[in-house]
Amino acid sequence: FVTYARFAVNRKNCYLWLQADSNWGKGFLFDKSGVFGGMGIVQSVSVKEIERAFEGHPSGLSKESMVQQWILHVDEFKTVKSELKRLDNSMVASPKNQMKFEAQLYAKVFTSAENVAAMVGEAGVEDQFAQRFSYIRAHGRLSDREVFLNKGMAIYTRSVRSYVQQVMEEMVSELIAMGR
Repeated sequence: FVTYARFAVNRKNCYLWLQADSNWGKGFLFDKSGVFGGMGIVQSVSVKEIERAFEGHPSGLSKESMVQQWILHVDEFKTVKSELKRLDNSMVASPKNQMKFEAQLYAKVFTSAENVAAMVGEAGVEDQFAQRFSYIRAHGRLSDREVFLNKGMAIYTRSVRSYVQQVMEEMVSELIAMGR
């Protein structure tokens, strides 16, 4: 998902809602010391920061922090505002006391443990979001995984990060070889 989102011409459908139990491993994937975060390809934001950016207010986002970020990660989101649907291909932000800039957006990953009322309708995800968002419901706890218990978090994280990075590099090479 992350690699294909990075190469997609139109990223309108590159949204993912990962609804996972508490301690499942959302931080393991997206924190700075985690799998994707440790690769340096995650920009974490809050829904409030996104709203402020679209309203033209100063935000904590900077051009430097957004360059080369393959994943825009919104953790523990509770509501879905119309601004989130505008995160298709890019986003304009205004860092405090600096000029506005436009950041390219690729994979947009929203994580939560609870249901998000605006995302759930009679048939699951509300129609307008169903066309944009992929959905994964994950159960379990990271600390219950056998290799995690046997090797510890640091070794487990480095191992998973190394594997993910290798797979992504292979996919990138294949996509580049395909040409435009």
